[in-house]
Amino acid sequence: LYKMMNKKAQSEVIAVLLILAVTVGAVAVAYRWAVPRVEESKDVARAKSMQNFLLELDSKIREVRFSGEGAQRFIELDFDKGELRIHPAPQNDITYHMTTYAKEELMPYERRLDTNVENNELNIVLKYGEEIEIEIAAGNELFIPAGSHILFIRNMGGNIVRISRSAAYIGSAEKILIQGYVYDNTGYEVDTPSMDSKEALAYTEIIVTDHEDNIVTSTKTNSYGKYALMLPRNQKCYFRVNKTSYVMKEWDGMENVKVEKYHKDFHANETEWVINGVDTDQLKYDADGVGTLNFPLYMVEKPDILESAPIAIIIYTGADTPGSIDDPYYNGIVYDIMDGLSESGEINCKYFVVYSDFGGDEEPRNFVNTDMYYPGTTQPIYIYPIKWLFEGSDSTQWSVAGEVENRFNEIAQIGGDPNKLEYHDFSLIVVGTGAANDDDLLTISGTGKLIEYREDMSNFLSLGKLEFKGIEYARSLITFSQFEEVGKDEEDISNHPYQVDLDTPIISNPTIARDEKHSTTTTLGDVAHGDTVIIAAHAVDPSGVASVNAEILDASDNVVAGVAMLDNGNYEDYCDIYENDNVYTGKWIVPQDASGEYKVVITAIDEVGNKISTEDDEFPSAVAANLRIKVTDNMLLPTLSVTEPADNLITNNSTVKVSGSVSDATVPGSDIEVTVKVGTYEEKKTITEGSNFTFYVKLTTEGENTITISAENIAGNKSEVTRTVNLDETQPTIDTYSPTGTLTGDLPLSRTIQATYSDDNSGIDTGKVIMIFDSSDVTSSPDTTINGDSISYDASITEDGTHAVFVFVEDKAGNSTGRYWTFNVNKSSDSERPKLTITNPPEGYTTTSSVTVSGNTEANATVTVDVWPWHSGGHCSTTADDAGDFSCSVSLTEGKNVIVVKSEKDMGGDSTPEVHYEMRYVILDADNPTVSIISPTSIYKRKGQTVSVVFEYTEENPKEYTIEIKNGATTIGSKTSVFDPKISGAVTIKDTVSLSSDAAEGNYDVEVTVKDEVDNSVTVTSSEAVTIDNTPPTSGAISPANGSTVPQPTTITITINDASSGIDLSSIRMIVEGVDITENATITDLGPGGINISYTPTNPFTNDNEITVTVDAEDNVGNEMSQQVSTFYVNIEGPIITNVDV
Repeated sequence: LYKMMNKKAQSEVIAVLLILAVTVGAVAVAYRWAVPRVEESKDVARAKSMQNFLLELDSKIREVRFSGEGAQRFIELDFDKGELRIHPAPQNDITYHMTTYAKEELMPYERRLDTNVENNELNIVLKYGEEIEIEIAAGNELFIPAGSHILFIRNMGGNIVRISRSAAYIGSAEKILIQGYVYDNTGYEVDTPSMDSKEALAYTEIIVTDHEDNIVTSTKTNSYGKYALMLPRNQKCYFRVNKTSYVMKEWDGMENVKVEKYHKDFHANETEWVINGVDTDQLKYDADGVGTLNFPLYMVEKPDILESAPIAIIIYTGADTPGSIDDPYYNGIVYDIMDGLSESGEINCKYFVVYSDFGGDEEPRNFVNTDMYYPGTTQPIYIYPIKWLFEGSDSTQWSVAGEVENRFNEIAQIGGDPNKLEYHDFSLIVVGTGAANDDDLLTISGTGKLIEYREDMSNFLSLGKLEFKGIEYARSLITFSQFEEVGKDEEDISNHPYQVDLDTPIISNPTIARDEKHSTTTTLGDVAHGDTVIIAAHAVDPSGVASVNAEILDASDNVVAGVAMLDNGNYEDYCDIYENDNVYTGKWIVPQDASGEYKVVITAIDEVGNKISTEDDEFPSAVAANLRIKVTDNMLLPTLSVTEPADNLITNNSTVKVSGSVSDATVPGSDIEVTVKVGTYEEKKTITEGSNFTFYVKLTTEGENTITISAENIAGNKSEVTRTVNLDETQPTIDTYSPTGTLTGDLPLSRTIQATYSDDNSGIDTGKVIMIFDSSDVTSSPDTTINGDSISYDASITEDGTHAVFVFVEDKAGNSTGRYWTFNVNKSSDSERPKLTITNPPEGYTTTSSVTVSGNTEANATVTVDVWPWHSGGHCSTTADDAGDFSCSVSLTEGKNVIVVKSEKDMGGDSTPEVHYEMRYVILDADNPTVSIISPTSIYKRKGQTVSVVFEYTEENPKEYTIEIKNGATTIGSKTSVFDPKISGAVTIKDTVSLSSDAAEGNYDVEVTVKDEVDNSVTVTSSEAVTIDNTPPTSGAISPANGSTVPQPTTITITINDASSGIDLSSIRMIVEGVDITENATITDLGPGGINISYTPTNPFTNDNEITVTVDAEDNVGNEMSQQVSTFYVNIEGPIITNVDV
């Protein structure tokens, strides 16, 4: 007894140690698994957050870069791991670095950033090229550790952008708190501004700098227009207050003037601040260092706009001697132009460049007899070669600009290249054409006139808006003449042989048409969104037409679009047949937001600046009143209804059915072309209006796919619908499960049984998660918790021995997986619990609904068998014989079955039986598949092509399918594929079969065989579904016959036949004298397989009496007809006049 007790004590100690070891091991495993996974998830979130920050930083850097020298912005940064390093040129990048155990494929992708993980090191890099040069205060990099920071961004001139960190913290004894409002003082007194009854401006940026223009701090006003700042008490500070469409202004004693910044010395006990030239009570602070400071802002006005407008001025510089710039007549043009742009008659534009022609001289020149200076400077105005405006000049060429050179640099930045100044960089080009009696008006290098740069002028007008100095400018062109003669008094003009041109151009025959509709009118109705409208007019002038353009105006006479009209022969269908034929055409693409009636106003300007518009009194009002475009919202759009697939469909079937209907109230019964596109795949069908359509598309990309369905009617108007389909063909995974091994403790033993799972695409369908514990389905137990990544059951275990768990999960696309495991309770030795082995049925598939469950366990043990899903025939019990063998029969249900076998016997002699549970997963499939072929039913193909086959099957356990194209024993195409994934239920499959290269002509059947996992199979046939056509079309001879001579005009005809697949009308090409005239030919259907093509030239043949015609065509499967060629002759002699009688 002593020995037994001693042995028992040793066993208990060993058991405790084992429990402790298992517990520690389990905790260690859980920690090693869970902690990295949680940290990985955090690192992925950190990476995404930093990517968002870098993109916002990049946006602010570019905003500062193109807003001119001195522009500043700030951005707040807060991160808890890693480091940020800013590298100036030449490395010129911003890099975030973090150590992580997250894999690269988990990291979010952002195309504008270089994101990579190598050796557990994450790097996210924002790179810059030559367009932006990063600068820091000193050193090779600016290092920013994890924490909260403010970064300041400042334009240092040219393409240089400086980035710096927030200033050092100001000690409490040295700081004061400044707070207040930013408010709109527009229209109120500027000499004594006050917050009384004024509107506060929310979200206004305030940047504070020191006397060296280094940023001290910054903030923004809140939604109530209020701000608060901590500032050094005894330091001069400057305030730059930024708000779109607003400027800072101060009172100079006479008027308000725009300023770059407000300033203030924060000395102790100083209670007043000078903001507008007089003492005000704008700033006060008390003994505790709390000050109140309100900033007035003023809305941008015309002088503010003109002061910063980038303007190019083109002037004429001499009559008798091109290049002469010493005559005050021509200097005055600059003054005239600037006066015309000013608000008060004074020149206030700071950003202008003067250009002219110097007769080949390509160096800047200044005015000789008259000193002309940039406003507010002592810098003379230079005149630059006009060639530089349209062909570009670099920064070395405008270095003579002296103290305003930096203004040239700022203008050059607008177009994106700070070292190149050209017409892209200006918002306004003003052309002063000079004296009216000059025979070589604005000669360009002695070879022509300003008209040589007309295309550049047109390009300039077509450019979009630009932003400069915080103001958005449109592109405009102004031309004018000085109607006086060089060197002549006004009374002497009549004695000069040159007559002044005061006549406007003549506009005639204005028309409007929809492109590709080949019909012109003055009023164009029923125009749809996306239509291209062609505007045409005839314009002439003795001095030459300089430009013709059209404006599109809405019902309120607001200009919604401008159209440059050119005489380039691009639209021969609209009278503009030849270049320089005085017919001008341009196009307007109707935007999606257009609606209602629009007026078209056509304007023509001659070489000396005379202008006429179709709105002028000189133009016939009846014609002008009809220049209208009527846009009807969607009236011409076909109605497209898509019933399948549902938007945001989740599926594991790569074949997707696309179905719906189309109608067109405008042209009932007409043909509508329906197109389905996904990725690079595109399929078209012609559907009769009012009918349904069905497509089957094959998705090739797992994850999100966008399917675009469009319907285009005979007028070319298109409706479009998109559907998003998420393809998920990957099974979910069961990542962890517990408990395992041996658990110990007094019964009943409380433990949590748990499994974690994941699915990286569609996610887990929590309604399809199942847990079976021993002989109980605990899925719906109140002690069970199911969520998107785990299932857990708080079990109360009442039996010692071996217990079994089965977990089944399915994702939202229908992919599934399962996991079975066992664990022990209190009995770790095999001798302490019943042994149990199942020998029948085997795991897998069976066709028999009644099965015998047999195996081996302890002699005379009680054996119980239960089948999940639980049902009346799914239970049996028996007692094992003396050898431990047992068997009993149960019934299975169609589909998934879990057979739970329990062996029970007292193994310890204490009258308490131990148990052993085992499970067997068996799928019953007693039914044959059903199959039907959807397409093809009757198609034509030629040898070597592919046949697309669509079929539908119903089967819970599909294994493979075979498609054959055959005629009796002759097979011309075959393909066998395994179902992957194995999709159960009613499923549609689309696949392609390649035809053999020697397939003979004839009719062939399509056979589809589907086999399930227990080799039940079924074969269906679509009889004579494929017809092989290897014969190309045939044709008659071209008329006129080869070698014949015919009179003018003559009609060219040819007949083409194909009795099998028919003629592909889109393949027909008729070439006459090297010109493709197919679109203008007439094609007539002659019945089954036959067509006739005819073409009558609109103009008689004039260049040559030998005419060559070639015709090509293919049938609908791609067999090419032999090219037909005919060369004939036409009689181009003049007519004979006889019987003349006077």
